[in-house]
Amino acid sequence: MHDRFGLPVTTASPAALDAYDRAAHGILGWDGNTLGLFHATLDADPQLALAHAGVAVCLFLAAIPALMADEQ
Repeated sequence: MHDRFGLPVTTASPAALDAYDRAAHGILGWDGNTLGLFHATLDADPQLALAHAGVAVCLFLAAIPALMADEQ
């Protein structure tokens, strides 16, 4: 299977691929629902490493304001 960018994705689940595509699009557009979309991807395929990485990126981005406040 391939994502919307034509890159191979290691899932056999069409539902996981659809959720992942929406999540990848969401993170590129700073969509506030992106973390939920990555979680939906993991619900459909808990083994999809890209979705786990996406969750980590979302959590990191959410923590940046707090990290910046600590610096000041």
